[in-house]
Amino acid sequence: MENKDEELDNEKESTRSSSRKYSNFLYELFNYNSYHSYKRNLRRLEISFIFLFIVGTIACFIPNKLGNTIITLVFICLILYSFLYTWIMMKSRRVRLESQEIMKKLQLEGNAVVRSWILYDGAYTEDDFVSIEVAFSGDKGVINNLTHLVKGDQTTLPPTQEDIQHLKNLLFNLYSNNQRDWLIYGTLNDNLVRLLEKNDIIVQEMDRRYRTKPSRLDYAVASGRATAALWNFPHSWNVYALGLDIEKYRDSLIHEQDKIERKRIRDTRNQVRKIKNKK
Repeated sequence: MENKDEELDNEKESTRSSSRKYSNFLYELFNYNSYHSYKRNLRRLEISFIFLFIVGTIACFIPNKLGNTIITLVFICLILYSFLYTWIMMKSRRVRLESQEIMKKLQLEGNAVVRSWILYDGAYTEDDFVSIEVAFSGDKGVINNLTHLVKGDQTTLPPTQEDIQHLKNLLFNLYSNNQRDWLIYGTLNDNLVRLLEKNDIIVQEMDRRYRTKPSRLDYAVASGRATAALWNFPHSWNVYALGLDIEKYRDSLIHEQDKIERKRIRDTRNQVRKIKNKK
């Protein structure tokens, strides 16, 4: 009797396991697990588009039927490209919506209006870490990027001092939380690395497989320079874990609060003195 019960339990567990695998398969089929996965596939598609554009341009100068055949094949591939692009954007919808929700929550709870960086689900899942990826360039798509590049109204790089302070507050709040092991990381060029280190943010290079290199158009819009999409695009991009000296930053916060309190007391005394003088 006990053997039968064990067999039934094993069958139930096997059924649950199969159901979970099937559910995970369906989820991963229609959703990206991280910003890194989404941008990696989008980058591959962009490279394919550039290749098709070059081949199509060359084919225009090839006479006879060969040129027409190549142009026809390129046109068919472009139709396939449009379907794949639509699929990637639909599949990335959850990642992008969750990012927007996180930034709204940060604005409401932390009173932080940030323009130069965005938070996404991280791809790092080793050692039970909860990872968050910080992106320092937007993700607006080709058409929106071209529009903003012409207008020049989305310049966010280099990050302002206020945005860097918000990033330090985020690192402090998360790394001070002992309930979870957090890992905050981002893909940075040399200029961003120097800027963050100058502002006491610790950067430590990670495995390059987690690198999420921005597209040339994304970077051009963020930097506000059209030439950044061509010859001024940084060639050195590496992925870094972002850290903070918690005790040092806590002391600086206490010192800053003391300064604010002393200023408040001083202003109050001056106000009282003015009132007395009027009398």
